[in-house]
Formats: sequence, structure tokens, C-alpha cells
Amino acid sequence: MSLTMKKEKVTIKKSKTVVVETFTCEFCKKSFSKESTLAVHMCEKKRRWFNREEKYVRIGHNAYRMFYQLQFPGKTLPTYEKFMNSRQYIDFTKFGKYIIDLNVIRPESFIEFVIKMALPIRDWQAPHVYERYVREISKKETPIAALERNILLMEQWAQDTGEPWIDFFKKINSNLAVSWIRNGRISPWIIYTSKSANDLFIRMNDEQLSLIKEYIEPSFWKAKVKLNKEDVAWLKKELEGVGL
Repeated sequence: MSLTMKKEKVTIKKSKTVVVETFTCEFCKKSFSKESTLAVHMCEKKRRWFNREEKYVRIGHNAYRMFYQLQFPGKTLPTYEKFMNSRQYIDFTKFGKYIIDLNVIRPESFIEFVIKMALPIRDWQAPHVYERYVREISKKETPIAALERNILLMEQWAQDTGEPWIDFFKKINSNLAVSWIRNGRISPWIIYTSKSANDLFIRMNDEQLSLIKEYIEPSFWKAKVKLNKEDVAWLKKELEGVGL
């Protein structure tokens, strides 16, 4: 994309012809008499072009490409120019912001999940959609992936609070813990194998426990832990080794 300058012939009083320079926006085709005016001009398409490296826009573009690939297999994936001129640009970039704000776990998996559910894009941000995704992705996650992800979470919590990260379950605010369990940031693998996780549940009231029940699915996870004895033994050893 570039901005262009062109010269136009203008006839004045039928006796003189002068050349007038005009400066044209490549995006909306509007012309200006001064280059400085063009420089500060910001139409919608120009704004979209300059925002192309913003994280939420890149996520939206990626989601648009994944959607296009599943809808039209075998066809060339859309460029950013095609995306920014699409009628769905606003919907997809709003979805990109949603993914960032919610701190979605495995964003590309979530994008694939909502596309395969064949939901209208306006429903992709519905709370029940992400809640269902969290429950499904947690069940498929391996113990080692859950451990790595949750250790990073605990370390970030420690940096934010100034507390030792091994005191995560002992000192994390219970309301925050409820939120993180519900949005998938704290894995059931860790909840059911860490000895110190019990310290968190002791501090929770009945309302908080009811809010997380369907996310930690006691009957499912107790059975899963029982069926994966080797993985659970390894995970417990790793957690005990770091003081959790």
C-alpha cells in the first residue's frame, strides 16, 4: 500500500491552463490539495492498514484465515488486504480482543473449536462456549503440559503478589482461584494431584465450591486419575519435589 500524488490540468477563465498537484489516499481515493493534509488524514481503511501489526488484529486475521480454510478448502488463503476489506473485519478483530482479554488457553485450538462448532461469529464470545471449550481441552491435556502451564501461572502470580510461588494454593485469593479454575488456567490435573491444593478448598465457601464443581468434575477426574496411575505418580513426584 502506498499514497499517490497526481497532477491535474485546470482551466481558468478559458485562457490559462495550470497544473494543480493533488494528493490521493490509496485507501478511500479521496484527494487533497496538500501533502500534509493527506499525511494526517485517517479513513477507516487506512486505520486498518496501520493497525495490521496489532496483536488483536493479527489474531483476528489468523481466525479469518482458519475460517476461510475450513469453508473453502483448497483455495488460496486470504491476504491481509482482503481481510481488512472484508465485511467481517470488525467481528474478527473484536474476537481477537476477546481472546487477549480473556487470556484464552491455546488460542488457535479455541479458534478451531468455535469454527468446527459451526456457530455464528456473534456467538463465539458467549460465556458458555468458552466454558465448554475449557472442560474439553482440560480433559485432553497431558499431565506434563498441565504442569508446565500451571508452574508458569504460579510464577507470574508470585511476581505480581511478592509471595513465594510454592505458596500458590495456600495464599491465592479464593475468588481469583474460582475465576482461574472456571477459565481453565488452573488445570484439574494439578488440583487432583497436588497436596497443597487442599489448602485452597478449605478456604473456599460453599458458593465458591459450587461455582467450580462442573469445571473440576469430581466423578470424571477421580476416574481419570485412577486410570492413569503412572502419569499421576510422575506428576505427584514432580509436584512434591517443588513443594506443592
